[in-house]
Parts: sequence; structure tokens; C-alpha cells
Amino acid sequence: MNCLQNSEEYNHELKYIITLDGGTTNTRAYLWRQDGSFVSSKKERAGVRNTAMDGSDQVIRETVKRCIDSLIEESHIEESQVQGIFCSGMLTSNVGLEEIPYLCAPVDERALCNAIECRFFNDITRIPFYMIPGVRNHVENIGIDTLEQMDVMRGEETEAVALLRERGKGEDLIFVLPGSHTKIIYANEEGFICRCKTTMSGELLDALFFHTLLKDSLPDFFVGEEEYDYQAVSDGARTAQKNSFTSAAFKTRIYQKYVHKDKKKAANFLLGVLMYYDCLSICEFKKTEALEEVQFVIAGKRIIAQAVYDILTDIMQEKKVHLLDEDELMAAKGAFRLAELYYKWKEGE
Repeated sequence: MNCLQNSEEYNHELKYIITLDGGTTNTRAYLWRQDGSFVSSKKERAGVRNTAMDGSDQVIRETVKRCIDSLIEESHIEESQVQGIFCSGMLTSNVGLEEIPYLCAPVDERALCNAIECRFFNDITRIPFYMIPGVRNHVENIGIDTLEQMDVMRGEETEAVALLRERGKGEDLIFVLPGSHTKIIYANEEGFICRCKTTMSGELLDALFFHTLLKDSLPDFFVGEEEYDYQAVSDGARTAQKNSFTSAAFKTRIYQKYVHKDKKKAANFLLGVLMYYDCLSICEFKKTEALEEVQFVIAGKRIIAQAVYDILTDIMQEKKVHLLDEDELMAAKGAFRLAELYYKWKEGE
């Protein structure tokens, strides 16, 4: 008996779908009606980093269960009304619920949909899980000589699906998705996800902010959107232009001690340092892919996305750069789109 048959026997009046996104530091569940209308969401401050640090998947499994149980209870529905849970991100990795093999790029939404695998985790819920695979670059004979060409993504492919539906086909695009890791994704004019590149800038920012000597020069919490300081970000980026990463990062302490006493300015300076190196990676990616007329689309955490936009346009002098409003549902929208296609195509077989 396949998953679809199981779902049909589970309840003949299914009305809802859950999309589940597990990242490095957060796990999010989203409830949708089958007509595509969003109902509610639940977020837990735990991710696969806990598995990597603890050597056990207990925390992530308990986190997923809490997310799903709370989402169902607070939405006043029954477990039996949920047709499936479409799972993406690091939950489909070796530090998640179960590892699902990567798809090799280039891929479009049809290829992603066809590669979805069904699993049951009865310690979490009776609802079937539909695991959306990640995507890896196409590289022959991966080794030290080809290491630079190789990269992977889990979760960002669903964001790319949603962004491609918004932008439409017909132009080469580079999506820049800042987060715990910044993902740089090339999608061609035919709507295929072709390659990606990753930086660890979000995690590095967190580590430098809270776990180094720089903590003495920075505010207790990272600055919010309303505290974004363009000049301080630019100061950090231009300092990074002239220094190595480790030297430029330390300059944050000098900046706060001798240039601006305001610790929030120092936080913006440090953001500029890290995002400068991300922008270097973005421009190198464009050059490697030989993309002259490409459009850059930045979508993600607003303050970081704003810094990327400002550095790309002002310092790197890129012209075709689009900064989107932050949309926390972007990955969930892409996952729901794949769920729609999955039921449409699989039920039509």
C-alpha cells in the first residue's frame, strides 16, 4: 500500500496539508488548506545543529512532534484531517529525520516532485511524511581538484521554486538567500535550478557576536531592522576590502573604541564585514557561470538582505539587483506548490 492509498483510508474528508521546514537553528511548521490558503504556523527554536552537537536526533524528533501537535491543536482540527506533511530542508539530511539522497542539478519543479519519498515516523504522528530531496551541483569525480565546483542545498530549493513562480521564466537569475547560511543559486531562463554556492556568514556572525572578544564591543542583542545603519555597514565593507577576513573582523573592536562608541554602529560594521565577503562570493559565482545579463534577486532576513543589496549596488557596482520584502512563507509556499503537483501528478498516474 502506498502513501496515497494510506492517506485515503486514513480519512475520506482530508482538508489540510502541513509543510515542515527544518533548518540549522529553527524548525517551522505551516498549515494550509487544500485550496492553498494559509491557516497558521508554529516555530521552535531548535534545529539540526542540535543533532550535530549532541550526536542524537532526539531533540529534533521531539521538536518536530511539538510543532505538529501544537499546530493541529491550536488550529482546532483533527490529526486525521491532514493529508500529508511535506518535509524539506535539513530534516531530510543525515542529521535530520532521515537522509534522502540529493537530486543532481539541473532540476525543475517536476523533477523535484518526482523524487519526493514517503516515510512514516509513528513516534511523531500517524500522518505520512513526504520528504522533498535537496539538490547538489553536477560534478564528475568529486575530489580536491573539483571541490570548488561542488555544493549542496536542502530547503533553499523550495524557496527557489516559489521565487521562480513569482518571477516567471525567460531570464537568468541568481537568487541570494541570506540566513544561517547564505545560499547563492543560479536558475536559468527555462526555470531550472542549475548550481548553488554556500557561505556560513549567518553562523559566523552569531559566533563572532556572542562567543568572541568582540562581544565586549557589541550590544547584548543583534540590531533590529529599525537600527540598520547604512554608513556603518559601508564602513565595515570598505574595511573588509582592504584587510583579510580575520583582521577586518577584529577592526570591529577598534571601530567601537576609537571611531564610534555606539555599540549598535559596531554591530552594523561587523555585518558589513561579513556581507562584503558574501558579496565577493556572489560576484565570483556570476563570473564562474559566465552570466553577463543576469538579474540578482535577494530574499531573506531583512537586515542582512539589505546589507547585501547595499554592498552589491554601491561597492560592487552591480546594476540589476532586486531586494524583495521579507516573506517568512517563501520556503513553505514552494513546498506547498510541490505538494499540489505531487497529488496532481501521482493521482493521475
